[in-house]
Amino acid sequence: MKAFEAAVDPQTTAQVAEVEYLVGPPSDHPLAIRRIPGSTRIRIVEVLMVQPIRRAEVGGQLKISADRWRHMISAGVVREDEPLELLDGRICVMTPVGPRHNRWVTELAHLLGRQLSDEFRVQTQGPLSIDGASEPQPDVAVVKTKDLSDDHHPRSALLVVEVADTSLALDRTIKQQLYARARIPEYWIVNVAEKVVEVYRKPDRKAARYLSMEVLTISQVLHLAALPKVSIPVRSLFV
Repeated sequence: MKAFEAAVDPQTTAQVAEVEYLVGPPSDHPLAIRRIPGSTRIRIVEVLMVQPIRRAEVGGQLKISADRWRHMISAGVVREDEPLELLDGRICVMTPVGPRHNRWVTELAHLLGRQLSDEFRVQTQGPLSIDGASEPQPDVAVVKTKDLSDDHHPRSALLVVEVADTSLALDRTIKQQLYARARIPEYWIVNVAEKVVEVYRKPDRKAARYLSMEVLTISQVLHLAALPKVSIPVRSLFV
């Protein structure tokens, strides 16, 4: 039996219960996940070798594919309502959604949704299947209606938004890199502490970053580049 540890977002201090799960369909070699009490790490144990485990040697940590992640969810290993997301092959514990965070997300979704045509939908805290190793769950995403399906999550978005009250470092680094690599044209970070919105545009896939970044204050107005008629006064987000 071999064991590896999968990284969990180091920002989190969430307490997790010790539970073992069987991971993967019969055609794949199963894994067991043990959540270490009082720790921010998830221990992944290989319980049956059918074929050599596929993993990227990044700090010796196991990386899980998006396909395996979806198998885990469909098999009930990970509940759909669990606060976990897959970022660059790593299972990350999401920051708990408090009342203030929920209010900002709900208000932003409302302000966007009432300006969109039937060609688009506002998705809140739902997964995006942006590549083979990531399924982030941005707080808000504007997706094409035709991309919504019973069989798979949207694979892109016109806009993704993260409301950053305690997750600013993660949103500026790993999340920005993932969204830029996926060529999502526009990314907003609602910086709650400073009452500004960081607007990222012009994704560079190779560099894994956005080439344009602008900070809008409460006296300014947000415009969605892909849909110029969509506008939101920054002040309205912080009332």
